[in-house]
Amino acid sequence: MARQLLTLETAKVSWRDRVALWSDALTTVCGPLRTDALGATLDGAMTFGTIGRLQIGHITVSRHRVGLTPELARADRHPVAKVIIQTAGVSVYEQHGDRVTLTPGDGLVYDVSQPHAITSTETTEHFVVTVPHDLVVGRGVRLDRLSAQRFSARTGVGRLAADLIHSTFGELATLSPACEEDLATSLLSLIFLPLPHEAAHSTDALRHRIESYIRDRIRDPELSIDNIASALRCSKRYLHMAFAASDRSIADHIWMTRLDGCRCDLAQRADQTISEIAFAWGFSSSAHFSRAFRKRFGVTPTAFRRGDRGPPG
Repeated sequence: MARQLLTLETAKVSWRDRVALWSDALTTVCGPLRTDALGATLDGAMTFGTIGRLQIGHITVSRHRVGLTPELARADRHPVAKVIIQTAGVSVYEQHGDRVTLTPGDGLVYDVSQPHAITSTETTEHFVVTVPHDLVVGRGVRLDRLSAQRFSARTGVGRLAADLIHSTFGELATLSPACEEDLATSLLSLIFLPLPHEAAHSTDALRHRIESYIRDRIRDPELSIDNIASALRCSKRYLHMAFAASDRSIADHIWMTRLDGCRCDLAQRADQTISEIAFAWGFSSSAHFSRAFRKRFGVTPTAFRRGDRGPPG
């Protein structure tokens, strides 16, 4: 089954209706914006499709200005960030007093919910990806720093991101729905990597979020790296990066936290059996718990409960 795409060509309508048509199409993609043809006839075409919760598209348009006024920002929510890869023409982006010129091979990430304007005095082309705010934050990116975040899409990881966006768009109509989530995760993993360091949270902040999530669900036997990644909307690779400076992996952190909880309850909860305590802390096998406990503390759970606290330290 072919994927449904949003397509628009201003040439199919009267020149009088083109600005309104263009603005309506942009509203569908990222919320109400104001379009000005700068005294000329607006000529443009756009195609957009959806990958997971991302929207990806290509825009060709004649000279114009598009933006979000303070009034529109107050009246309507625009809860997305936009990634632009400029492929033709020159555009000037303005937001919060920052002014950035985009030429072919430049990339830009910005928060659509904040007042902004993009002016192009000639025909421009660019690829676009819109990302919901919660997915942006889930990638460890600070929304309050997404102003004038320009990067090069000519070399390095910026080019890898641009190539993936370009190739994904090229195959958009025929991509299988079964691969959507994996592809969306790959896009998210790449498109924020080129940002300057100050736009990203430190890995310490993400690690604290991971640790907090684990702490709140440590007794759930289904707790795993997979569902942590899903809940925090991060790739597993990104989670592992956050723990890279730690002396333990995420899996080790989960098991050690469970074992510490079991050790405390074994010392204080004489009314519960060893197996009951182990299962209450997320273990699903008494044998596995016993082996893990002995490896960590140097003594079996039974011996610990009798008063043997194991080797010093």
